[in-house]
Amino acid sequence: MNDSVDYQEMRQKRDEAVQERNKVIALLARLFPAGISDKRIPDGNGNVRGCVLIDLPTGQISWHFADEDAAYFQGLPSYLGAYDGHSQEEKYKRLEQWTRMLDLGEAHTTWRAYSSRKSIAD
Repeated sequence: MNDSVDYQEMRQKRDEAVQERNKVIALLARLFPAGISDKRIPDGNGNVRGCVLIDLPTGQISWHFADEDAAYFQGLPSYLGAYDGHSQEEKYKRLEQWTRMLDLGEAHTTWRAYSSRKSIAD
């Protein structure tokens, strides 16, 4: 196999993984209070991208997305809050904390309050 075929294959696998990730993020953004940042935000690679911000009971989480992936987040309102400065490590800690709360049954009343909340866009 030559280098260009390897590169194309790697890029295709990466693109597929990004699409799968975006589907999960889009679901989270519809289960919790969420929105799209009005500001285009630089990602870690120097690209300016859109950003979806989601408020979990354990704190804010966010992900950048490319323009070609904006359709996953169509219909979400503008995010009313501000980015809280969380790191990638903190984002995943917040997800893990929420998962543990669900596993331990500690999230029942909080989850009910979040899941019954209507979107600002409704």
